Amino acid sequence: MNVFSFIFSPTGGTKKVADIVASCFLGDYQSIDLTRPVDFMMTLTETDIAILAVPSFGGRVPAVALERLRQIKAERTRAVLLVSFGNRAIDDAMIELYDEAVKIGFLPFAGIAAVTEHSIFREYGKNRPDESDKRQLTEFALKINDALDLERSLRDY
Repeated sequence: MNVFSFIFSPTGGTKKVADIVASCFLGDYQSIDLTRPVDFMMTLTETDIAILAVPSFGGRVPAVALERLRQIKAERTRAVLLVSFGNRAIDDAMIELYDEAVKIGFLPFAGIAAVTEHSIFREYGKNRPDESDKRQLTEFALKINDALDLERSLRDY
């Protein structure tokens, strides 16, 4: 199994969370930084796992992040959707990411909303994710991994 993280993280908060989650999955791992302009075309298969990690800016997924995600072609690839937010709210960002993921060909399997330090007003969510956040993210990611393993074994049965 190949595990891919596609991360849009202008201030590093989303990457911190994505790295915590990704560390819980076994398999060949590749992290793709979507923050800077990248020109790639990639096809993922049904046996791959993808983590799609973006921040919520004003309750939305940054348009440039969606543009860069559209360079991926997914063929029924299981996806973990991750939206980080600066201690405020994600509003419609998860729905927006879900809709885009489905259009690309992903099968969203789980969603994570994670508090990070605010990108402008650093006193909000300062030092997040903290140790408690990391513990919760790890526990949840391990549960997602277990559910994916079960789903795979049932599919192969």
